[in-house]
Amino acid sequence: GRFDEVLHVPPPDATGRRQVLAVHTRSVPLSSDVRLDAVADAAAGWTGAELADLCREAAMFALREDLQAGRVAARHFDAAFLQAQGRQARGRRHRQ
Repeated sequence: GRFDEVLHVPPPDATGRRQVLAVHTRSVPLSSDVRLDAVADAAAGWTGAELADLCREAAMFALREDLQAGRVAARHFDAAFLQAQGRQARGRRHRQ
């Protein structure tokens, strides 16, 4: 279809980011060291899609570490953050 208007949808605020993370980790067993509030704070300015990808990547890091991984830990989110920041930096270089 055709779009008649362009709407700017700002990234979610801290509460919204926390809610997005809760939705995307609902079926993911999290280790007791994962604090979604801290993840939400660290992801200021991120879109819902970026947060969903972060959760997916954290789970993948857990599985790469151990195929029998029972939980996603804070270290997996840390690794996913580093990976995402690297992608964002490469994207900025390509847009310049």
